[in-house]
Amino acid sequence: MSDQARRRLGDLYCARCQETRSAPELDRNLWCEFCVSEARRVASRVGHTAGALMALGLAAWIWLVQQPSDLVIGGWVATVVAAFWFGSRVSREISFGVQRFKHRPR
Repeated sequence: MSDQARRRLGDLYCARCQETRSAPELDRNLWCEFCVSEARRVASRVGHTAGALMALGLAAWIWLVQQPSDLVIGGWVATVVAAFWFGSRVSREISFGVQRFKHRPR
């Protein structure tokens, strides 16, 4: 059966794993549910790693350059935690977007 005939019948290919799926099983970028969850898992791991590296870099800079006093140590800790959270969120979204872009339908 040709690709055009499959599309008329509602069968499409997942843009990432290339498995044949029915049209309702695919999202707007033609990814199946398994591929979306797998890409989110990978993006989450990349995001947490990048966030941790950003937080460690900031903590090292604070400790070595700023040399914080004991009076406001909670503020510095909160700053490092915020850097981890923000860095991991941004990195996760960028990683997921890159994966979607690399496996976009042509």
